[in-house]
Amino acid sequence: MTTYLGFSCSQHDPAIAVVDEAGEVLFAQANERALKYKRGWHAAPDAFGLIEPILDSYAQAGPVSANLTWSGNALRSVRYLAPLCRWGLGALDLIGASDLEAKRARGWVLRHGLYRAPTSVIDLLLNLELRLNERRHFRSRLTKKGWNHHLCHAATASFSSPFEDGLCVVMDGMGEGSSTSVFSFRDGRLKRLDSPGMANLASLGIFYGQVCFAAGFDPVAGEEWKLMGLAAYGRLDEGLYRRMRSAVTVKGGHLSLARDYAAVIGHLLPFRQRPHMANADMAFTAQKVFEDVLFEFLNQAHRRWGGENLILTGGCALNPSANGKILGATPFRRLHVPMAPGDDGNAVGAALLAWQAAHRDRPVPRFSTPYLGSVRAQDSLERLCRHGVEPCLQTDDPDRLTDHVAARLADGAIVGFMQGRAEFGPRALGNRSILADPRSPGIRDRLNASVKFR
Repeated sequence: MTTYLGFSCSQHDPAIAVVDEAGEVLFAQANERALKYKRGWHAAPDAFGLIEPILDSYAQAGPVSANLTWSGNALRSVRYLAPLCRWGLGALDLIGASDLEAKRARGWVLRHGLYRAPTSVIDLLLNLELRLNERRHFRSRLTKKGWNHHLCHAATASFSSPFEDGLCVVMDGMGEGSSTSVFSFRDGRLKRLDSPGMANLASLGIFYGQVCFAAGFDPVAGEEWKLMGLAAYGRLDEGLYRRMRSAVTVKGGHLSLARDYAAVIGHLLPFRQRPHMANADMAFTAQKVFEDVLFEFLNQAHRRWGGENLILTGGCALNPSANGKILGATPFRRLHVPMAPGDDGNAVGAALLAWQAAHRDRPVPRFSTPYLGSVRAQDSLERLCRHGVEPCLQTDDPDRLTDHVAARLADGAIVGFMQGRAEFGPRALGNRSILADPRSPGIRDRLNASVKFR
């Protein structure tokens, strides 16, 4: 009985997924939860202290298939990344001191390129074979394979969808040569529809991240959501819209950058010196640009390939303000966005692709629940109590639980709520939640000061 492991191995958002011999997704969780390291930048996908309990719980005595979310060809090209990034940073050093913010904005991607990522599937998994050997005297039954990054996105999204067929659009910061891909999903199979072509650096995700930086936030920490939230307080700046909208265009099913793209981003950088709320109009305008480019891409994809069901995934699908408008702005009639459309979700896709390759005569079992993560350790409450933190209520009675929580919320309390397995993905969906009454005066400031520390 083979165990199929999926490892998201981007430079950020590592995650681990487990699929059993029957094709059931047994476990999926972002590594940042265990590492206590936001987004897990440059962390090994099978980090010490993280892989061991997963192997103990899910890896049986049979063979293990380890699968990563970048193909072998893409990993081999990594050796050229660091020299190119050093060259790029050197070029930025020629910019005068008055353009320090320009260097920071254009250089944050280049700096992360200096990370010496392993150049093969074998080297990426640093600890798995050792830990398997320690626990199972495991030697020769471990296979390793890398899968195309956007194909992993598409697999997670499509196999978690309720559709028998659909058009799957992947849009993120960058995949293997492009930030966009289009697949057909039919009869449980994925087929790439658009031509990968030459390497294309145009990216709506990177554009949004650069505007996030210009607004005073940190895209490395994943703070694009703050830009999206700030947009609700702003209005359209028509002059800024015209300039930003011309920077990223859609041509022939691909994104393209205008020749003055760098100048457009440079024009935004002085905004970083202003208070956040002063950038609300820029945030609103950037959000509209994001939506308009996304909708144009989706409309072109529909004209070319048709279909009623849209499956949208990739990091750009983490923008719910745009997602909520898609059905009204495009001819698609139904939309599915997976619970983890970012790179962490790719771990599930890699494991399922390996299962599918090993069971070509069987359909991949569908999954829909986001409750795939860790469960509370038996001694966790005991350890909390030893440090003076005791739960107000522990019960298996849902009526008693809801009555108690509702009463505490009405009294103005902030409630930490935990039940069952942790959610997979960036949203709190009821099993790991911080609850508060929005009617309570000053509750936002209390949450930020006492819980979120921001």
